[in-house]
Amino acid sequence: VGVVQKLDSFLLERMREVRSDLESSDRLGQLYQGIEDILGELNDNDLSTKMNEFSSSIQDLLNHPGNDVLRRLVIEQGKSLASDIRSVSQSLGQFGANLNSEISQTAGEINRLTNRIANLNQRIVELEGGREAKTSDAVGLRDERIKALDELSSFVNIRTVEQESGAVSVFVGGEYLVTDGITRAVKVELETVDGQTYPEVRLADTDSPLEATGGRLHGIYSARELAVGGIGKSLD
Repeated sequence: VGVVQKLDSFLLERMREVRSDLESSDRLGQLYQGIEDILGELNDNDLSTKMNEFSSSIQDLLNHPGNDVLRRLVIEQGKSLASDIRSVSQSLGQFGANLNSEISQTAGEINRLTNRIANLNQRIVELEGGREAKTSDAVGLRDERIKALDELSSFVNIRTVEQESGAVSVFVGGEYLVTDGITRAVKVELETVDGQTYPEVRLADTDSPLEATGGRLHGIYSARELAVGGIGKSLD
């Protein structure tokens, strides 16, 4: 005798969307805090303060070009500021390297979970025999699949569609990652933008970028763009 499992698929989809958005926001917030710590914005002697002081000293020297004390002050402030900028730039570089490593780890987790979901699809279909409704001898397997889908949604935004067979297809944007027992692996490739080289998660078979609009991957991308592409360029 099968077990009737009542699940509101619409609610599950909304919950996964919310989870993806929250994971993206949470990871981005954590990474922003890391960037803020590097820049020392919570410190009275932060980089922006030093830049303002240096600019003010230069203006004072321009107004009093013969003042040796001001000249020495400008030189010392300039040396200190240059040293701080180099230090911040190096720290941001390491920060970006850590994010790149996290992107590779995320791609591995996506592949692990899609393989898990595809395997569960096959086992569920075999047990249920394509029976209609959710009269299922595979309740435990379905629960495992729900957990795997929920975990996957924490890494990247997904959309799911359950087939009549009982298998679930998983999409990211307009591309499928799982259908029945078949998976499409993702890989990490280097992308060069404005002279900067970044790792990017792509579909292995088509080499097209994975459309991450939510989940940890999206948060990492956003933070990296700020740390390396935005602030890093301004320091250069």
